[in-house]
Amino acid sequence: MAYLVAYTYKTHIKFFVKPINPKGTQSPFDYKIEYTIGTKNIKAEYTNATGFSFKVDDTDMIPSDFFKRSEELLPSQVIANYSGEEGRLFDIFYWPFYSSFTAKFLSIGKLPSITQKLFFVNKYYWDLALLTMLYRQELNNRQGQVNKELDSFLKNVLNIQTVDNIHFSFNPVKYKKYPQTETIQLVTKLNPQKKKSNTLTLAGAYRYFRQQYR
Repeated sequence: MAYLVAYTYKTHIKFFVKPINPKGTQSPFDYKIEYTIGTKNIKAEYTNATGFSFKVDDTDMIPSDFFKRSEELLPSQVIANYSGEEGRLFDIFYWPFYSSFTAKFLSIGKLPSITQKLFFVNKYYWDLALLTMLYRQELNNRQGQVNKELDSFLKNVLNIQTVDNIHFSFNPVKYKKYPQTETIQLVTKLNPQKKKSNTLTLAGAYRYFRQQYR
């Protein structure tokens, strides 16, 4: 059994999944979710046999009432990281959000005004997730802020004491497919000579991204 752990701003969610045979319903497996949002503790359960059930602070709430209060009781955004290779979570839950969001992005060449509600971090994003954490730590250090949880995770879990350089690899051949997007504009500035790789110090990468996204 694999686990999907999802993190939201001021919200922690744990997914416990029990695979069953698909029956053509909303989910091909039963699952339970527990999370806190604000001061409220939420328990949600889905089964193919009975559908959704909810508890808010250990008090039962019928699904129709729960969804009427979705802005209050559901996180506005979720970042999910799945530990296994199984593709059902991506295909069933993430792909509808992702394909709709990227289609809009590619059609107008820049990030749309809508917010991506769900972001699924699989093995293809681990390096970007690490870079994001390192950038956040560098920003904290420069602003005199401390995030003990982040610092402990980098030092004690990932065993990262210092970062000398960050190595970026590029595939300029693919630039032609999406020439007008903000992503291509970013990597073009990061790699103007269109080399296959580029190396920056953490401080150099920090300065570059701060200039681009102030």
